[in-house]
Amino acid sequence: MSYIIAATDLSAVADNAVHYAAALAAAQRLDLVIMNAFSMPLMIGDVPAPASIINDAQVDAENKIRELEKVIATRHPGLAISSHVIYGNAIEIVEHYAQSHRRPLLAVLGNSIATESSAWFFSTLKTAANELSVPIIAVPPDTQYKTPGSACFALDIARENTVISLDMFAALCTRLQLTLHVLNVQKDVLNRDNVSVIPDQVKKALAPANPHYHFRYEEDIDLGIDRFCTEHNVDWLVVVHGKYSLFEGLFHRSHTKALAAITRIPMLILHEHHS
Repeated sequence: MSYIIAATDLSAVADNAVHYAAALAAAQRLDLVIMNAFSMPLMIGDVPAPASIINDAQVDAENKIRELEKVIATRHPGLAISSHVIYGNAIEIVEHYAQSHRRPLLAVLGNSIATESSAWFFSTLKTAANELSVPIIAVPPDTQYKTPGSACFALDIARENTVISLDMFAALCTRLQLTLHVLNVQKDVLNRDNVSVIPDQVKKALAPANPHYHFRYEEDIDLGIDRFCTEHNVDWLVVVHGKYSLFEGLFHRSHTKALAAITRIPMLILHEHHS
């Protein structure tokens, strides 16, 4: 059986994402693995930090994780939960676990860009997208789990070689019984009746999910995506991470309209694989 891996820095935003992951895992009859990485300076000035300080930090984290497990177990009886508290970098330990065990279905992180009150601030999400090899769900602050019924995949048809990710994504949509909307937003189109051509490899990869294709013409692509998600009451926004991708563009502060969508609904981040 596969599992969902959830990372937390024990902040409110990150723990909320763990609860989201737990509800999703319970609904899908999957195991849940909770990962916590703790870190602290190895040196205090020119003096090595006492081992007791590191041990105390680990014990404190382990106690907090156990309390979190108890709450989750009460909410989801029968859910198989395991937790790991490890000294080091959070992203590295999640990726190491995913590589050294069977691959998780998803990794779940908190997306705290709206509050920036957590170690899981937006740049950390970008690091996770760069370094994790599994699909990621970024959960906005205070987002409560509800069974996802639909997903909007923001497709850039100019980008190719994403077939491997899309095969996995189509299988995920089928498993979760998601209504899949594939959205292509274009700007500066002279002929508004022009219908974009979806590459055959994309259509073939997504076919098992029975997608609905949509085309919009907007001067502001980010605004077009946000409007679509609102109009169709979309549960998840789906983007592909890669160089010069839409996901990368979201990190420019000028993309304020795009930020509205990603702080409102969970974002599923797929990885670009080159064939």
